[in-house]
Amino acid sequence: MAQEFTLQQLLGGEATASVRVRIKGLLHIPPLAIAGVGGIELLDVSDGGLQDLPSNFSELRCLKTLFASNNNFARAPCLDSLASLDMVAFRCNRMIEFSSAALPQMLRWLILTDNLIDLLPEEIGACAPARHPRPHTVSQSKDEKP
Repeated sequence: MAQEFTLQQLLGGEATASVRVRIKGLLHIPPLAIAGVGGIELLDVSDGGLQDLPSNFSELRCLKTLFASNNNFARAPCLDSLASLDMVAFRCNRMIEFSSAALPQMLRWLILTDNLIDLLPEEIGACAPARHPRPHTVSQSKDEKP
C-alpha cells in the first residue's frame, strides 16, 4: 500500500526512503518535490488539479506505476524517458488528445477511460508487451468450436 504524504513532507525530504507514494489534491508538482525521491516505484497523484508534470519528472528512473486520475490533463505528458514505467492511469482527466510518442516502449497497462479522446493512434499497440483485452464473444452455437 502506498504511504500518503503532503507536498510539504515531500519537499522536506520525508519520502526519500519510500517506494510507494500517494499525494492527493495537488494543483502542481514543484520540481524540488521530485529531486531526491528517484527511488519511487509507485506514484499516485490522483484527485487533484494537475495539468502537467514537472520538467524533471524523468528523474524518477525507478517509477513503474503512475496513477494520475481525476486531474486536469488535456494532453498526456511525455513519459517516454521513464524506461521502467509499466502502468499509467489517466482516468477522468478531460483529456482531448493522446500521443503514443509520450509512452515508453515497455508500457504494459494504459488506462484512459472517461476522457474526451476521439481517436487513439494506431501506434499505441506497439508498446512491446502491452496487454490487449481478449475479444468478447456474444454467443456461440454448440456446433462451433472456440
